[in-house]
Formats: sequence, structure tokens, C-alpha cells
Amino acid sequence: MGCCPLLSLDMMASYFFSVHKPWAIFNSAQEMLPAGAEKIRWLPPRWMLPFHFDFLDGELHRRRFAKLFGFEDWA
Repeated sequence: MGCCPLLSLDMMASYFFSVHKPWAIFNSAQEMLPAGAEKIRWLPPRWMLPFHFDFLDGELHRRRFAKLFGFEDWA
């Protein structure tokens, strides 16, 4: 596992009631999300913090990111 936190910025919004990729109206290059997620996977960060979140918990947002993008190999 990586050593540094990562701001996942607008790769996702992470709330207990909804974890989702950015809406197309807010992201003009939706087709680039999978490649961006793979770059994040390659790093791999210990914590992640999106711009839009509910709790200040980098491990929680990392797990939510992994589930959202289907990274089963991330614990």
C-alpha cells in the first residue's frame, strides 16, 4: 500500500447515502475516468479525499473509491 494521501478531486463524490462518479454536466471528459482511476490504482494511495465528502476519513473514501471503480484487489 502507498504511503501518501491523495486528493481524488472530482473522480467521485463520497457520501454515506451516495458514492458516485461525477455527473456529466460537471465533467466534460467522462471517457477519461477509467484511465484516471487506473493511474490512481497504480500509485496506490493509503488515503483518498474527494472534493465532496461526508466524513474526514481517507481510508473510508479509499474503500469507497475501490468499490466504485471495481478494484477488488484493494482491501
